[in-house]
Amino acid sequence: MTHRAAWLLPVLALAGCGDAAPQTGRSAAAIAGASTPADAPLDRAVVAIVRKSGPLLCTGTLITPRVVLTAAHCPIGPKNYSQFDVFFGADVKGAGARIEVVDARPHPQFEAATFANDIAVLFLRDEAPIAPRGWRTTPFDATEIGADVRVVGYGRTRFDLDDAGVRRQGNTKLAELAQKELKLAGGAAQPCGYDSGGPAFMTLGGVELLVGVTSRGDNECATYARMTRVDAHLDFVNGYLAETRAGSRALGAPCLYDGHCQSGSCLAAADEPRIRYCSAKCSTNAECGALECLAGACQKPRPTPGAPGGACATDDDCVEAECLPDSAGKKYCARACSPVNASCPNGLACTAVDTIRYACLRVPPAEEPESSCAIGRPSEHRDGFAGVALVLGVAALVRRVRRS
Repeated sequence: MTHRAAWLLPVLALAGCGDAAPQTGRSAAAIAGASTPADAPLDRAVVAIVRKSGPLLCTGTLITPRVVLTAAHCPIGPKNYSQFDVFFGADVKGAGARIEVVDARPHPQFEAATFANDIAVLFLRDEAPIAPRGWRTTPFDATEIGADVRVVGYGRTRFDLDDAGVRRQGNTKLAELAQKELKLAGGAAQPCGYDSGGPAFMTLGGVELLVGVTSRGDNECATYARMTRVDAHLDFVNGYLAETRAGSRALGAPCLYDGHCQSGSCLAAADEPRIRYCSAKCSTNAECGALECLAGACQKPRPTPGAPGGACATDDDCVEAECLPDSAGKKYCARACSPVNASCPNGLACTAVDTIRYACLRVPPAEEPESSCAIGRPSEHRDGFAGVALVLGVAALVRRVRRS
């Protein structure tokens, strides 16, 4: 592992690594320096976060059978988590298991400019095949400066080498304490590109615990590394674990897995599978509260709120769309589209939002036809049809004249 500002993701240019003023290196963080393969059973809880298309994104640590702790600057969040898997194995190019990410929550006070609160959690579709790691819950004190720290990650072994993807570990020292961060000493093993989100471990009372999450470092992964303190973010971590615990969700509430619901049934919406809510078997609407009994299950009326065409209040309510008002001012989720090759769901049409953007918007209801006994000037619709009829009549007359 080598740790430098460069260890943050190069393509997405998300992570500068530095001290008070983070540098703008573009690599992601790995273990550089004196690093060795991390093959011990406990290190199997250190995982690679990868795109479904294959490329490595960041490192993380399994802290419960379904929750992974990582860095908030890794570009995975509520809008794009479905593009990622978590990989369990020593080498992302070798044998291992992949589990789909079904939720991602960066710390709500994460600041990209300063890397403050650089911590995030991911939720997995299935329980992991290995045991999770424990984490530190007690605060640090100054007497711990100089203590041994072990870092693990899938990053580069040197800032200028393209060898990320293998899980490695190395030992360094705790150099400084800040209110919400740890600074690791340089000169030994350092996190580097693609180590971002990976763990720093320390031994307390004979037990090795997760104490920090790799955030940033110098561009050459040699001088220092900064880790987000886990003990300083327990409210965030424990709050998410409480939200996702088994049996904590009532009928109609958002859910991540069947056991999340008191009913034991987490249903994926038919018009947007990424929207999941607690359902139950039913035979009448009375059994479903605010939901409807459809096909033997309590369901939300369609379009499902958050799906294209579904009701919303803000953009955050939409899975993959903007929350836009219709002509009556009612807001609903409107997905971007192209007028050249439109692919909008039924009932929606690709419509100009402004001079350059188009979105799938609701089609206005057709106007009621006027009564046949209406007095006065015909409506514009009637004028239009009359005009067409006149054109067709003239064309027919011309054809008859030519034939004669």
